[in-house]
Amino acid sequence: MDNVSTNNGKIALTEGKSSATARLTKNQKSGFPALEKKGGTVVGNKGTAQGYPAGTKIPPTKVDIKRP
Repeated sequence: MDNVSTNNGKIALTEGKSSATARLTKNQKSGFPALEKKGGTVVGNKGTAQGYPAGTKIPPTKVDIKRP
């Protein structure tokens, strides 16, 4: 996930792609729909956004995929 933020009190998930034709990885293809249906948990600490440490629960949330 490239960006985890809060928008109007709700968690927003954003994945950025560098081109209009950049594909999702195998894990993104399966993981993003799972996040939308079941939610998830932040894991790891490297590069995580402040306010979303490892263990933070993410409610079911649609991942917004941004392309140029």
